[in-house]
This record gives sequence, structure tokens and C-alpha cells, in this order.
Amino acid sequence: MKKAPRLLIITIVAALPSVAQQKLVVDAQTMCSWNEDSISTDSLYRFPPDKETQGAVDKIMRFTGLQVNFELVAANVPTAVATIQNGKRLILYNQLFMKDVNKDTGTNWAAISILAHEIGHHLNQHTLGLGGDRSEQELAADKFSGDILFKMGASLEQARAAMQSRPETKSPYYPKKEIRLIAIGNGWINAQENANSVAPIKGQDKQTPTITTNDNADNKQIEDPKAEERKRKAEEKERKAQEKADREQERRERLASSRGCYAWGRRFCSLPNDGPVGASCWCAGVAGTGISGIP
Repeated sequence: MKKAPRLLIITIVAALPSVAQQKLVVDAQTMCSWNEDSISTDSLYRFPPDKETQGAVDKIMRFTGLQVNFELVAANVPTAVATIQNGKRLILYNQLFMKDVNKDTGTNWAAISILAHEIGHHLNQHTLGLGGDRSEQELAADKFSGDILFKMGASLEQARAAMQSRPETKSPYYPKKEIRLIAIGNGWINAQENANSVAPIKGQDKQTPTITTNDNADNKQIEDPKAEERKRKAEEKERKAQEKADREQERRERLASSRGCYAWGRRFCSLPNDGPVGASCWCAGVAGTGISGIP
């Protein structure tokens, strides 16, 4: 009697890709968005960070000399967010936004400055909405960003590029855009002054300024002999812009305080600040001989 042949049963197990995304549970009260975005916390997902952004964060941290106290997470947020989840600090960022802001501003320093801003929140132990002054926290993070970008080799213009491209502030919890630009500049200039005050080691020549950015495909360090000249021009441009703003403010204040109805060189009464200059007016029985303010 022949034996029945043995059947060889092979089980094939298909290797299924692991699910990378995970649902994020974040308290909306602890979210500090770079662009004051309205974020729905009901549909937030986290993804692994890309190597380029993680590398930029690692470089920023090397210039701080501090330990990392946060986790970098790619997520479906509009721009970038510093937040706290169950006591753990996170930086959430939109990968496509980071590429777009570099393209729109024409410099890779834009995304780096945004990351530096969010890192500044965490390294300064900001409460991110749970008490404290939100405006002061934002300006402190802006100043930190300017400081770090100078140390990394960015010009003042490059350090401010991302904020320049940002819409004007609408939320009462955020400082005005103009003030935030000044805070970034203040951090950059302070870092420059501190660097210039450090005496070189005896026997060593002053090094040619160098920068390291993601603008280079091979990510190598390159010499930038014109860095000092660019910095000087940027500072001069900043100074002139501030002087112009001061003169305009002074003119507006002088105009507001002088508005009134004039006749025969005499001011008879005041008029609303929004009245047109040179218009006829009626005041104290005098008609058609006055003007609404003196420019």
C-alpha cells in the first residue's frame, strides 16, 4: 500500500507598511502658531519629521549650547506651532509650508528663522497660553530667532525675511508686525555686538566670516567675505527706515494737535481729526474763511 504524499504547506505573510501617521491630541489653549492660524485640534495628525528640517533644528541647537527639551513633529498644521501635549513640549510644522516660505522669500533662512522662533518658545520655558503675557513671549522668541540667525551667518535682511512675508497681525494676543521685526533686529544686532566685543585669541588671525545654510546641495561650509559689508548696509537701511517712521509719526501728531477752524490768523475752535486739510469750516459765527487743520 502506497503512502499518501506529504503536502508542503507554505504560508506567505505579506509585509504591510507600518502606519506612520498618528492622531494628535493637543489642547487648543497651549498652541502658539507662527501665523496666528485657526487650527482645528479635532483632526490633527503627526508624521515623522523629514531629514532636512531635523538637520536644521540640530544646527540651531548647536548654536544655543543647550539641551533639546522638545520633539520635532511634522503635522497638518497651516504653518508652524509650538505646543505642549500632556506636559511634553512639541514643535509641529507643515513640511510644504516650509518649502513654500523659502521659495516665496528667495532664501532658505526663512524656514530656519521660523524654526528658531518656535525653539525659542521652548528653550525660554514659555507657558504658551497657560498664563504669562503672550505678546512678551512672542517678542522674546523673535529676539531669540534674530540672535541665532546672526550666529549661524545670516544677514539682518535674511533673518527678517520670513516675518517680512507674514501678514499683518490681527489677533490682540500677538504684537504688531513692525514691533516683531524690530525684536528680530534687536536680537541680531545684540549678537553682532557681542561677537565684535570678543577679542581674538593671541597668535590667531581673525577668521573670514563663514555661513552654513541649506542653500548648498552638499551642505558644506562656504566663505562669505562680503558678509560684513552686507551687515553694514542692512543696519543702515534699518536705521533710515526707523527715522522715516519716527518723522511720519511726529508729523501725524503735529497735524492732529493743530486741526481747527482758522480765520485771520486766529484759531476759533477745534475740528475732528479726520477732516480734510484746506476745507472750508464754520465756527463761532465765522464761515468759509478757515481750514481744517494745518499740515
